[in-house]
Amino acid sequence: MGKKIVKHSGGKHKISGKGGKKSFNLALNAKNLDDYIVEELDGDDMKVPADNPLNINWFACFNVKNKKDNKYASVKYSFDVDVDDNQRIFLAYPNKEGVITAYEMTDQVKKGKIKIELSEGDPAVGGVP
Repeated sequence: MGKKIVKHSGGKHKISGKGGKKSFNLALNAKNLDDYIVEELDGDDMKVPADNPLNINWFACFNVKNKKDNKYASVKYSFDVDVDDNQRIFLAYPNKEGVITAYEMTDQVKKGKIKIELSEGDPAVGGVP
């Protein structure tokens, strides 16, 4: 499928999880949502760590870009996703060296919404098992 632009509704963008599971609403902390492009990614467009020793199931990937220049946006956003019993949740994005790295976010998810700010608006979300 590749990239699919996601329009906002009610101030949120619905990001579909792989196979219709683990979908979530992405809320950008921005005054004008129309200044941004949000895209769902799958297949070769998904940017996930090459090394996956934990067998993370990457179930959702998305881009957030500036509409003005089509570059990754530096914008705060939040989302929450249901966590199954004994499931660990990870977020993957490039570290300072540009290497895509997985970061565990399980505790933050269980406490409610994840609120993060990335200059690379291109994370992947996954879980174990």
